Amino acid sequence: YMIINIASKKGVQKMTNMILRSPFFTALILFSMVLFNASALAVDIQFSAEVEEIYSDNITLVPNDEAKSDFVTRIAPSVQLDYLANSAEVTAEYTYEILRYASETDFNTEYQQLDALGGIDVIGKTLRMQGQAAYTQVNVDPRAPAQTSNIAVGGNRTDASTWQLGPRFQQEMFGADVGAFYDYGRVEYDNPESQDIESNRYGASISNAEITSSRTTYALVWNYWKLDYEVSDEVADQTLYLQLRTELSDEISVFVLGGADSDLFDRNESSLSETRWEVGFDYTGFDNYFSASFGDRYFGSVYRVSAGRQVSDWNYGLSYSEEPGTTESFFLGEQAAPEAGEPPPDAGLD
Repeated sequence: YMIINIASKKGVQKMTNMILRSPFFTALILFSMVLFNASALAVDIQFSAEVEEIYSDNITLVPNDEAKSDFVTRIAPSVQLDYLANSAEVTAEYTYEILRYASETDFNTEYQQLDALGGIDVIGKTLRMQGQAAYTQVNVDPRAPAQTSNIAVGGNRTDASTWQLGPRFQQEMFGADVGAFYDYGRVEYDNPESQDIESNRYGASISNAEITSSRTTYALVWNYWKLDYEVSDEVADQTLYLQLRTELSDEISVFVLGGADSDLFDRNESSLSETRWEVGFDYTGFDNYFSASFGDRYFGSVYRVSAGRQVSDWNYGLSYSEEPGTTESFFLGEQAAPEAGEPPPDAGLD
C-alpha cells in the first residue's frame, strides 16, 4: 500500500468531530484528566495519527472472478496514556479507525480499538491486583474467509470486548521464588451468533532461577484455565511441569522438562492424563544466539529452533516452531535477544 499525509480541511474537521463524539475517546480523556490532576509528573499523554491510501484487488474476499477492487483511505488517530507511580501503573491506547472507500462508498465505516493494562500494589510488591481490557475486531466464523484487518468487507468481522482482573502473589520463601495468580475475565461479542465466554485462570510456580548463583536451576509450574461458554460445554486446560536447567559454560546451557497435560481433545476431561517432555539447549555468545528443543505433548511432537545475531541495538534472527500450529518468522529490527533460562511457552486455548 501507499502511505500519504494529505487530507482536505473539510474532511479533517469532519473526522475530528466524529472522533470527539466517540464514548471511548471521551472516557479515556476524562480518566487522563483525573490522573493528571492527581499527579502531573506521573502522566504521559501522546497523540498520533496514521493516514494511509491502500489498494485492494479483492475487498469482499470472494473468488477472483467476482472480486471487486478499490482504493481505501484509512485515517487512524490515537491517544496513548501512561501513568506511573510508586504503587500503581496504567497504560492505555485508544484508536479510532476511519475507512473511506473510493468507489464502494456503502462500505464506509469506523472502528474503535482500545488496549489497556494496569496494576496496583496491595501489600508492597508481594500482593498486587492486575487487570487488562481490550476492545477490537475479530473474525466470527473460522470456516469463512479470514480477515487480517478491517479493510476487507467479507462480513466475517465483529467487535469483541475482553477484560480480566485478578491478584498476583510473588515472594521469596525458603530459598525459592514463589508465585501464584488468579484471573477472572470475560469475552463479549457484538455478533449475537457468537457465544460470550467466561474465563477463570489459576497458576502457581516455584523457581530459583532468579535468586541463585548455582549453575543448576529449576522451575515447577502449574496452570489451569477454564472457559465457560454461553451454550457449548465448558473447556478446561491444565498443565504441570518441572524444568531443570544446567549451565555447561557461560555460553551454553541444557534443559530437560517433564510433566503432564490434560487432553484438550477430550472436552469432558481436565485431569493431568497426558505426559509431556522436552529437551533442548541454548547458546548465547557475545553477539549471537542459537537455541533448539524437541519434545512431545498430547497433540504430537513439539519442535522449536531460533537463531540470531545482535549488533549494537539491532537484532537479526530466524525462528521456527511446531506446536498445535506451525510458525516461521524472520525479524530485522531494534529488539533484544531472548534471555536463556526461561521455561518454554505453553500452547493453551488461545
